[in-house]
Amino acid sequence: MLIQEEFKGQLRERAAAVERVLASRQFAQAGRLKQLLRFLADQALEGKEGLKETVIGVAVFGREPGYDPKTDGVVRSEVRRLRLKLQEYYAEDGAREGTRIEIPKGGYAVQFLETTPAPMEVREAKRGIRWAIPLAAAVAVVGLLAAGWGLARVAATLRKPADPRQLTNLVGQALHPHLSADGSLLVYSFAGGGDSGIYAMRFDGAAPPSPWRIPGTRARDFQPAVTRDGQRIAFLREEDPGKFVLLVQSLAGGDARPWATLERRDRMAWLPDGKRIVVSLRLRLDAPASLVVLDERGGRTPLTSPPKGVVHDGLPAISPDGRLVAFVRATEGSVDEIFTLPLDDNFETAGEPRQLTFEKRRAVGFCFAPDGAAVLASLQRGRSARGLWRIALDGRGEMERVPEAGINAVYPAAAFMGSKRVVYSVGVDDLNLYRVTEGEPAAISPSATLESSPAISPDGQWVAFRSARSGSSEIWVSRLDGSAPRRLTYVGGPVTGSPRWSPDGRYLVYDTRVDGNADIWTVGFGGGESRRVTADATNEVVPWWSRDGAHIYFASDRSGQWEIWKTHAEGGRGTVQVTKAGGFRAVESADGAWLYYSKREPGGGLWRQATAGGPEERVMKLEPSLWGAWAISARGVYRLENNASAAIVLEPAGGGPTQEVARLRGLPVMWEASLDAAANGGTVVFAQLDRAISDLFEIDLWR
Repeated sequence: MLIQEEFKGQLRERAAAVERVLASRQFAQAGRLKQLLRFLADQALEGKEGLKETVIGVAVFGREPGYDPKTDGVVRSEVRRLRLKLQEYYAEDGAREGTRIEIPKGGYAVQFLETTPAPMEVREAKRGIRWAIPLAAAVAVVGLLAAGWGLARVAATLRKPADPRQLTNLVGQALHPHLSADGSLLVYSFAGGGDSGIYAMRFDGAAPPSPWRIPGTRARDFQPAVTRDGQRIAFLREEDPGKFVLLVQSLAGGDARPWATLERRDRMAWLPDGKRIVVSLRLRLDAPASLVVLDERGGRTPLTSPPKGVVHDGLPAISPDGRLVAFVRATEGSVDEIFTLPLDDNFETAGEPRQLTFEKRRAVGFCFAPDGAAVLASLQRGRSARGLWRIALDGRGEMERVPEAGINAVYPAAAFMGSKRVVYSVGVDDLNLYRVTEGEPAAISPSATLESSPAISPDGQWVAFRSARSGSSEIWVSRLDGSAPRRLTYVGGPVTGSPRWSPDGRYLVYDTRVDGNADIWTVGFGGGESRRVTADATNEVVPWWSRDGAHIYFASDRSGQWEIWKTHAEGGRGTVQVTKAGGFRAVESADGAWLYYSKREPGGGLWRQATAGGPEERVMKLEPSLWGAWAISARGVYRLENNASAAIVLEPAGGGPTQEVARLRGLPVMWEASLDAAANGGTVVFAQLDRAISDLFEIDLWR
């Protein structure tokens, strides 16, 4: 009888788990996937085994009995999507579920995994009188705790963090928060038209904090950092593209004093003495940016020496005790890892950097946790959505998600003197695609999410692009006017992009990070299963087909720095290195005689060399951040010119003056393959940032 009741309770819990998934926001717009999950779950709950693909096709997708699943793969495709959607649910809203639903690969049978103890009535029936002894022991332990430590301390230890509290509400971008040591003062940058500048707010506990703009700050001031005593701030002011002046001033206002000029918009970190700042700075033209200690007299003391293949060291953060500096070491725009470096009493290097993360993705901000025993980082791990993770500094590499911060939390900042306050930003960047044939640019199927990496099909009728409109970065196609949009990939989380067409227009090649590092894959224009081209432990990105369709070019860091490689389009054989002195995005000329490529190393530029081999030659200057903002056509080279105002220009093939094609009405997209042109040069497509909105939120961490 007890066994029978336990079984019934288990079935009730599993059925309830199915209903919770179906009612979640992740499945709110997934009509067909909801039908599929309910059917598969019902079969499992009824104990039916050996479910055939054709049965699912008829019952769920309306296929005719006897249809051939070899030519119609709808079941395989949709079950794969369902697996990804379930992973998304359990990484977000279902993170604390006790009963999880899985569909193991190789079949269609639903499995229920119990990750917490069974319901109370089942445990009581099963264990009976055996509860008495452990319960008595538990009471005794609580009594000892109450007598020795006090119940208040136990309650504080176990207390859940409060829900996030919204701190800002102006229309614009509230970013880069930074807290004083005691958490009583918050500074941050805000971009929102005439209200732009560096803002501050105080937490006095009596009322919700009210922000004010720090006197003297203005639009295009970024990355504020406040001294530990809350008296002075440092921030960057963008004077020209690629030129940022580091300014220091009193929190009360007054004249801002320039300390240095930097090439990148990067976070700074005050040392505990409040007199020196750690910045990311390139000390030599032929070297990447490293961490450097600056003082107001102009002194510069290097802390790091980036090895070959590193784009920059940046985003410095100082530990509460001042004995560690944490930073990112970037090997490409979407890949950086967090390192820590020990410091001595004089805040000079006292050892070698230690790698803390191995995600092969991007950390969008991090800080030391209030207790100083961990780093809080904004990461996207596996197929989960981006969020805050606590990374222990004890050398064991343990990582724990901070669920209270929700999803898409970036740029965390923490206090550490008597405060558990953590502030972070949550927002949306609205990137859209535009096309130019004649006249003003026209939008291509705009959405409220990310749209970038455009690629025009060989026949000039379609555009492939990277889009997050489905909730994660995937490859989509549509007609050039934005009609007939269609999703081709179902990766479900990892960064996926850089699509390029095969010369016959039947396939697309792209990069994705399903295993953490980037690899090259292909997918048919008509959809279906993707095929893997590379499977190395290194990063392979920004692929491009050769003009004859026999090979695929790509950039790889396998040699220790970014170089151009190529492999047979079928993959798995004949991979050879093409460049020897650096290279990133590569495109063959229309006749296949030349290979054009950009470089991301200091100096950058657009280069070319004969596909048959030979020396390389520089074609034109190009900012490293604009490595993907150019295209080769019969009319010449189109590129993005990012001066006082961004514009698409044409460098004519036969020589002559540069011609302006179109001006961007939004902000240019950097560190991305953001521009393409039709083979005949008649149409250009590009990505731009139309709108960016974000707010700051606050939580208290109790551990």
